[in-house]
Amino acid sequence: MQMRNFTLKILLTLSMLEQTIVLSQYPERYVWDTVDIVLNEGWNLLSLPLVVQDGRASVVFPNALSPAFEYNRGYSQRETLCIGKGYWLKYPERETLSVQGIYLEDLTLSIPASWNIIGSLSVPIDTSEVITSPAQNILSHYYRYSEMEGYLSDDTLSPGKAYWVKLDQGGMLREVCQPGEAPTLQIPDDKSELLDEPILQWARVLCAKSYRLQVSADSLLTGMLLDFTLNAREFRLRYSSNVTEYYWRVGVRSSYAGMFWSQWQTFRWTYRERGLVSPDNKAEVLSSPVLEWRRTNGTTLYRLQVASDSLFNLLRIDTTLSDTSFVFSIGCDTSEYYWRVGVLDTAQNILWTTPRTFRWGYQASALLIPSENGGTTLTPKFRWRRTSCSAQYRFQLATDSLAGNVVFDSLLTDTTYQSSQLDSAQTYYWRIGITLPDASILWTSTKGFIAAWRYLGLGEETISALAVDWFDSNVIYVGSNLFSGHLGSIFKTTN
Repeated sequence: MQMRNFTLKILLTLSMLEQTIVLSQYPERYVWDTVDIVLNEGWNLLSLPLVVQDGRASVVFPNALSPAFEYNRGYSQRETLCIGKGYWLKYPERETLSVQGIYLEDLTLSIPASWNIIGSLSVPIDTSEVITSPAQNILSHYYRYSEMEGYLSDDTLSPGKAYWVKLDQGGMLREVCQPGEAPTLQIPDDKSELLDEPILQWARVLCAKSYRLQVSADSLLTGMLLDFTLNAREFRLRYSSNVTEYYWRVGVRSSYAGMFWSQWQTFRWTYRERGLVSPDNKAEVLSSPVLEWRRTNGTTLYRLQVASDSLFNLLRIDTTLSDTSFVFSIGCDTSEYYWRVGVLDTAQNILWTTPRTFRWGYQASALLIPSENGGTTLTPKFRWRRTSCSAQYRFQLATDSLAGNVVFDSLLTDTTYQSSQLDSAQTYYWRIGITLPDASILWTSTKGFIAAWRYLGLGEETISALAVDWFDSNVIYVGSNLFSGHLGSIFKTTN
């Protein structure tokens, strides 16, 4: 884990070399950057590889045999080390030291003419990338020191090392590194399916001063949604109402190599397909359903529409809510409903979920006993479901499925009815009607049953649940496995 990305640019003059940068304002929860430097046995020409919390030589280089010596037209001992400055330290043996702090990627020094010992950045840079003002002010190579080999000319300034360099006249010397690779995209994963708006995140690129983010609605970049530069390494994307598939990449610019682009990755916003929760599509409900949908971080308000047609021209509900549920009161004049939820995008356009339907299932499932094609006693008891759409129920019993020959027709307030004696071996049909607000009658589907004599003391509900196979003038044969060892049960139709 690394710190959040930022660029630290520092201007140092000789009068500032005794000062250190205080990092205590940065929260302790951050994990600092780390640079490893190799210390050789004997004298080393070193510099701070990062901006550290405590710049004392005894803290940064605890095993040194000597104090730190700096050069400024002569040598002097220094306890506190500063970035950009080089120091001599002596070590008892070879050691690899890990130093923690903040990456130093851009450093500007104000130094005098003649020879100076300068420090380096947190990443290697080519000496050709060092900028001087006035221009062409460097009179020498950059020299590092090795106890075994002495002074060596170097084309690369490495972290933690220090170098001799000679200037023609006093001026400015700037070390600045350039990105050498493309960012790695981290969140969301490639080809993710998301309900919420994502926070796009990518990995830090050393020496990057800024990042260029591109988000498109297609892989050919003809539908570019975003294209801008930012300093942070994350961006919260607001969805567009007419886009569900997104393509994104991040690039960094190098002054020498142009743009380094990451690979394109994609993600889908699936709220359109997955936003609605319940009831299930094509569900049948008997009472007022609770419409539920998922929350998304893209909005705090949801627009709910319920209609009696698939084009949402005949709206029953059109309201804006902050909650994600709504109790819908069934309209007794409609059996099928269509519903959807919309969320607003940044341009105040609405993204609608894919509509779902549900049916008021009273017509199909209101009748309970007797069941379809069931057998009953000659004085059966009828039961049906209650509905809030009506306080009265019209009960009809007929000898034909079209209710053309009605033998009983009554208006009831209860949801049960005990019939008087019916004709034996007769097929009957029954239905329930409720009166709608417009005074019309909504009839349930019709169910048929056969009246028969009670058999072996079986209860009415048990008999009603049995399916009648066929019957003659005296006997009804019922295909049932309730009686072990018999192919079927036989009901006499005479008393």
